Amino acid sequence: MGPLEQVFYLIATKKASGSNTPGHINDEGDSFGPMPWKKTPPEIAAAFEKAKPTDPAVVSRPMFGYPSVFLNGNHFAGTFQDKIVVRVGKDPSFASAKTAKPFEPMPGRAMGGYVVVPDAVVKSPAKLREWIGEARDYAKTLPAKGARPTKAIAVNTAKTAKATKKKRS
Repeated sequence: MGPLEQVFYLIATKKASGSNTPGHINDEGDSFGPMPWKKTPPEIAAAFEKAKPTDPAVVSRPMFGYPSVFLNGNHFAGTFQDKIVVRVGKDPSFASAKTAKPFEPMPGRAMGGYVVVPDAVVKSPAKLREWIGEARDYAKTLPAKGARPTKAIAVNTAKTAKATKKKRS
């Protein structure tokens, strides 16, 4: 299938599905549509909420629409669909994390340094608190991330830089 045929195929599949999101094309030219997204079940979200650190430096905010916690701008724990994931680094010092399953937001695409908290741990508030605490301890070792400028500020800064350059010329 050539590039032009792919465009028409995309348009046809989009119209047939009624979706506003264009389908994805794999190597064979097949459209497999947008990735299915699941909300975090209420019991997992509640367990995560109860196990979050009370440290005032920890900031809670959504990441990809899921509850997450950050320390100095670094994400260290959160939910993803029906899982709780923690960041323990590529070579975790936390013994239990060494046997945990790597976190794969998409099948076959592991996110380095993140692991899925086992279901047995999620069901135990004390153990879950320990895992999230270990992730926070790892986040403490990371350099703080500075606040990123918003797009409007970045555009204005770029315009100002161009204007200053013209004045100097």
